[in-house]
Amino acid sequence: MNIHVSKIIAKMQDEIEKAKTSTSEHHIKEHILIIQSLCDLIVENKTQAQSVISSSKIVSPNSSQINPTELQKMMGNIPTVTKQKSESSSYKEEGANGDSLFDF
Repeated sequence: MNIHVSKIIAKMQDEIEKAKTSTSEHHIKEHILIIQSLCDLIVENKTQAQSVISSSKIVSPNSSQINPTELQKMMGNIPTVTKQKSESSSYKEEGANGDSLFDF
């Protein structure tokens, strides 16, 4: 939601006038805190706008810019050797149809 800065400044001026006419110190502090919040709102809007501009300039690297060691660090250690099934370790029984538990 974008609020124009002039509207925020007008609200700040209203709060300044209310603070000037307040008689108790507690009410004056309340108005000053409102003004401070409005100032923070303006500052946040400007920093968000700058971050949107700077993030639009970010370019993602293509695959030729990533070297293999960086890729390995990002992906972790991936084993390249697959474990081969040995015939001696499988259990054989008469009447079985295959290697699966569900083969009867």
